[in-house]
Amino acid sequence: MCEVGWPVENREKVDNRGFTMVAPDKRLCRGHVTKWIYQRNISQVLASKSDFQAIVFRPILGSGTEFKIIGITSISGRYVQTGTPVIYKVPLYQRIEVEEGDVIGWSTDNGIIPYNVGGPSNIRLIDLRNGLEIGQKVDIKARVQKREYSIKAVVEGMIYYIVSKTKQTNKQTKTNKQIKTNKKPLHPTHPNKQTNTPRNQTNTPTSKQASKQTNKQKQTI
Repeated sequence: MCEVGWPVENREKVDNRGFTMVAPDKRLCRGHVTKWIYQRNISQVLASKSDFQAIVFRPILGSGTEFKIIGITSISGRYVQTGTPVIYKVPLYQRIEVEEGDVIGWSTDNGIIPYNVGGPSNIRLIDLRNGLEIGQKVDIKARVQKREYSIKAVVEGMIYYIVSKTKQTNKQTKTNKQIKTNKKPLHPTHPNKQTNTPRNQTNTPTSKQASKQTNKQKQTI
């Protein structure tokens, strides 16, 4: 398990418009993103209730400045309380599987996540917001800012795999039951039709039956 990002707290500034952000030095561990924890901007009503997209980027080997989007989590701001940390628990079927070295980012149409100027982090601001898709490549040669934002991702390992395996087992059990239930009875003349007479048994009379039959023949004579 790992938490990657910055301390989630009230900060001094907010962006005056939306950007796509990439944090190339905020590297994730291997697993699945189960939570996004962030702070909502409390200075602008519009921004505080806007939706935003939490994103995971993967560096393209040999490029140096290019990243690929491997997962997007859309988070609605409709019912979110501002001024306090928000813990968004990602639904199981929406969790992003990440590899070691993937980095966090996000995209907004308004200044949603507050920040402070300074710190060691080099945030890349990309003027690209509409139509982001998984698999899309972005170049981070654009604006570089020394900033710390109130957002972080929580990664946990193997949880999705265990649940998926359990679901698959239950599904297979259900399928087997359906197969047994849907079997049609065989016709009496079918070669595989089982009868109450054991195999290889003939109608040969028993010794008692043979003795009675012999006595009956003697009486007749």
